[in-house]
Amino acid sequence: MSPSRFVSAVAACLAMAGASTVAVSNFLLGFSVSVFLGKPGGGFEPAVRYRTGGQADYVGIEDFNEDGNLDMAVTNLTRATSPS
Repeated sequence: MSPSRFVSAVAACLAMAGASTVAVSNFLLGFSVSVFLGKPGGGFEPAVRYRTGGQADYVGIEDFNEDGNLDMAVTNLTRATSPS
């Protein structure tokens, strides 16, 4: 992915395997976020794209609902969307 194709990227330990996961907003590649699950021995699995409902601008990872699990939030530049 070239830097001109995404706006933000974030890395966190999301999977129980202890490897880092990277999430990238696909600003110019459709309404989606790409998630790269880390492999325990190093490297990443191929990206899985998740639709965002709008032009993905920024992505953040935090325990937003305070349940002990990290959550992902995405801002959309071109559309107002609500969680389902």
